[in-house]
Amino acid sequence: MCYGNLEWSDHQCEDAMAFQDMSDDFWHTVEPLLEPFKRKKSGSRPPLEFRVILNGILYLLKTGCQWDCLPDGYGAKSTVHEHFQRWTHAGVIGKCQGNCRIGHVAESLF
Repeated sequence: MCYGNLEWSDHQCEDAMAFQDMSDDFWHTVEPLLEPFKRKKSGSRPPLEFRVILNGILYLLKTGCQWDCLPDGYGAKSTVHEHFQRWTHAGVIGKCQGNCRIGHVAESLF
């Protein structure tokens, strides 16, 4: 899967590999796919941005690090994992990969 111009940079895992978040172009392509999953309320705290969660999922897929190693900046590992499961089951992750092949230079994660 690609995320526009993917490069290693800011975030780190135990293996000392760093990752740059997805490009704005890639986000604008996949954001409509996530719209049906938006929550209206999230209790007392505002919901975590889907872009942050998707960046966490892409980080895990690209680096191969374990869920326990997910940097805090992507949100709680349980939250990211929950969204990964929902989006995978609904076919969103596959559609993201398809959009990537159609409109962007791809780096394969799968």
